[in-house]
Amino acid sequence: MSAAPVRRSLILSTLVRLTLAAGWLLLGAGILLHATVRDGIDRIAIAFYALPLPVLAALALGLSGCRSQSRRSRAIAALLAIALFAAWITRSHHGGAISSESADLTVLVWNLSRPEAPSEKLVQLILEHQPDVISIVEPGRKAGDHISWYEERLPGYKAAWMPRGILWLSRVPSRYRSRGKLDGIGAYAWFDVRHPSGMFRFVSIDVHPYPLLPRKPQLTEALAWTEGRPHAILAGDFNTPLESVHFAPYRTELTNAFEKAGRGFRETWFWGLPLLSLDQIWCGPEWLPLSVKKIHTTASDHAALLATFQRVKPGSSVQSGNQPHESQP
Repeated sequence: MSAAPVRRSLILSTLVRLTLAAGWLLLGAGILLHATVRDGIDRIAIAFYALPLPVLAALALGLSGCRSQSRRSRAIAALLAIALFAAWITRSHHGGAISSESADLTVLVWNLSRPEAPSEKLVQLILEHQPDVISIVEPGRKAGDHISWYEERLPGYKAAWMPRGILWLSRVPSRYRSRGKLDGIGAYAWFDVRHPSGMFRFVSIDVHPYPLLPRKPQLTEALAWTEGRPHAILAGDFNTPLESVHFAPYRTELTNAFEKAGRGFRETWFWGLPLLSLDQIWCGPEWLPLSVKKIHTTASDHAALLATFQRVKPGSSVQSGNQPHESQP
């Protein structure tokens, strides 16, 4: 046998061993992160976000089928795949809606993934489901030029554009109150909505996913806009999965609508694959989530969320130290 084939065989076997070692290292690191700190340590949080349970389960499944390792190693990988898939399904899959017969409010939330043109699919969803308020993040850099187009296509709806990348549409009276940055990088906008059930605050957010910055400051600022307001609804692209440790304060103040009344897997990204639960709707105790539906389309890599709510204790006003802005931003 010549030296060249032997050298190629050695290189190939070395690459296989290195690939297997890297696979096992990633699998072990991911399991350890999920079992311990999750994204509680900023410097390694990106590893937690990149290794959700379905990815770890798929990785273990792949290792179980690799015949370049021992039978024992393949068996261990197979058992880990089963355990990880079971853990993911138990945690992420929800049983279904409570009811939508007595809904007081319907909300549509969607990340449009920056289209260049106005979204025909968004118009179709609104006409089909007739939500009361619509919060859109990443509506496209020219979305401000498309306000009149949306209002012409959607009679009865008023639109507002936040330059940080939030599009708001409502068929009930609403007032823009404030907008700005979250931790100097993300975006928020909040509105007072004059709904037949009573006034309430709606906060739309887009948490920036920059990998070298921690998510906690943005999430803390977003939650602060709802504190002390049981009628508040906080929704948008959180760019942080629901299993994050940073949602612990949210769970003491608010209810995640999908966990309460959603059906199916809670993950909204990526292109219909249930990898990460980035898009979320949280509500205060005056709202009872009745149903949350994920809507997948080819118009965005994110699923849209259509949620219905019942007002439990209507409020008479929205308390705030800021005065309403009558004009569009």
